[in-house]
This record gives sequence, structure tokens and C-alpha cells, in this order.
Amino acid sequence: MGNEIRRMKLSARAIKASAWVWLTAVVLSSAAMSANAQTQQPDPSSRSLTQSKSTSSYQPIRLGGVTLSGNLRVRIESWDWFDTPAADGNYTFGAAQLRLSLSKQNDEFDWQVEGEFPWLIGLPRHAIAPAPQGQLGFGGSYLAANGAQDASATLKQAFVRFKGLGGDKAGSLRVGRFEFVDGAEIAPKLITGDTAARDTAARDTAAMNDTLATLKRDSIAHRLIGPFGFTHIGRSFDGVQYVRNTKDFNLTVMGARVTEGAFQLNANKEMNVDVYLFMRAVELERSN
Repeated sequence: MGNEIRRMKLSARAIKASAWVWLTAVVLSSAAMSANAQTQQPDPSSRSLTQSKSTSSYQPIRLGGVTLSGNLRVRIESWDWFDTPAADGNYTFGAAQLRLSLSKQNDEFDWQVEGEFPWLIGLPRHAIAPAPQGQLGFGGSYLAANGAQDASATLKQAFVRFKGLGGDKAGSLRVGRFEFVDGAEIAPKLITGDTAARDTAARDTAAMNDTLATLKRDSIAHRLIGPFGFTHIGRSFDGVQYVRNTKDFNLTVMGARVTEGAFQLNANKEMNVDVYLFMRAVELERSN
């Protein structure tokens, strides 16, 4: 009975804290929409379709030279294919992930500080069956990792990126906590507009590059190293990343320690896992 009361108190405190976070998000979103409406005055008679799409996109809030931006992701998950009387294998729960960021870009360096506020809503309390079945879906995984806790605040990113080290404009060095995705170092070139319209070879190349971009996004990126973004918490890397990007190749060197997270709400601490990566990607041109 005492344990149940303590769990109820913990959940109540987490809900109150999360409510303040979501209230702040609503205020910031309203301010961003208001700023957008004031700065954008479209003239339908003088804009092309492409221009309309670009100017109607979201514009972050700028305070002097600092950019304030945010992202809110809400998802509902339903699990119902576990047939066992030993635990609850049929359940639905929700989750929200709020990210708020401050950043600034200069010619010499960039910096970004980002906080993440995940909230698990209505997790099942009996979604872990005895061995050999174990956790019945992600609801059981979140329950095993967090117990009665259902919300948290974490430092998602906090880094400085130095540009043009030693006079090399193609190189940059990033230090701190950041997200990293292997396999996404080079994005295929997209050929659009008049060039693709009048050139058959350009159209073929554009179609091929679009297919390659889809393949990289869905099957190659995140294959070995990534932030595990599908979960409601994800994870980051504490370390150093050097990138040299030219029109012919990309060189990426990274050394870091992985943070907790993924299914675990307490994602600020580091795990005892080191990651070292050296990658050189070359962009090839197709000859006709």
C-alpha cells in the first residue's frame, strides 16, 4: 500500500511538471505563428508555386542573433498480438516528445543547446510476462526501464562547431553533446527546375538520385550508429566530430561516448560504451 501511494505521488509530480512544459510549448508556438503572420505578406499574383511553398514554411523565432526553435511529436501505439494470460498483452498508450532549442551561427563557429521533454501517457502496468516471453511490446520495454516514472527533462544537445580550422574552409570540428547518424554523410544531388525539364539526361539523373536518397534514408542511415529516434527518448553522443566536405568527397572522423536513453527517460548520463568512426565517402558521377 505504501509503495502504491509513493508511486501515485511520483506520477502526480511528473504530470504537473509536464503540464508546465506543454503550456510553455503552446505559448512559444503561438508566438512563432504570430511572428510568421507579421513577417510574411504573400502576393499571390507575383509568386510561383515553388516560392509559395518556401515562404509558407515554418520560420523560427529570432532573438537578436539567437534562434529559438522547437518540435513537438505526438504518437499513439497499440499492441494486441501477445497471447498470454500471465500479463497484459493488449494495450494502447500515448507519448509526446517536446524539443526546444537555442542556436546561433557565425562564420567562425556555430553553437546549439537543445532540451528534450518526453512524456509517456497511460503506460501499461502489467506488460511484462515471466520468462521466456518477457516484455510484451514497447509498453513493456518502457515499463521495465522506468517503473512508475512517466516524464523527464534531458539535455539533448549542447555543442560548439568550429569552422575553417587552419584556413581550411571545407573542414569543421564539433565538440560537445550531439546527435549523429552514420550513412547520411552525403546527400545525393537533386536536379530540379529548368535543367531537369529540358535535359533528358538530367531527368534520368534526378530520378536515380531520388531513388538513392530514399535508399539512404530508409535502409542505410542509422544502420549501425544513430540516435534511435523511433523511441520517445532517443540518445545522444558526448564527444568530438571532424568533418571535411568538398564537392568530390566527405571525410568524417568521430569519437564519442553514448548516452543513456532510447527507452530510458533518464537520458543525461553516459553509458560505458565508446564509439570510434572513420569514414571517407566519395561522390561518383555517372557517365553516359
